[in-house]
Amino acid sequence: PDEVGAAYDDVGLELARLKIAVGGGPGGHNGVASLIEHLGAGFVRFRLGVGPRHPPEMDLKDYVLSPFPPEQLAIIEQKLPSYVQSLELLLDRGADQAMNQLNRKEP
Repeated sequence: PDEVGAAYDDVGLELARLKIAVGGGPGGHNGVASLIEHLGAGFVRFRLGVGPRHPPEMDLKDYVLSPFPPEQLAIIEQKLPSYVQSLELLLDRGADQAMNQLNRKEP
């Protein structure tokens, strides 16, 4: 698992926020739970925030599988170059350095 990385959506992070982690639980994410079941928890996680579901009563599955509204999609598209740079940093320098540099909360 320490040679595996997974990029996935995270409703626990605000829209467009990126966070890198190693290990931990699934946080309610079925795909991550499956990875942990098959690999163990030690893989690198490239978590991309999709924000909390809106409206809150919407089924989580429906929320994460629905397209972004145009205003949110524009934000995500604007951040794409920084996501690519972040992946390059992760691959070139490793998880520790990437976490130290990228997990800081932006003002």
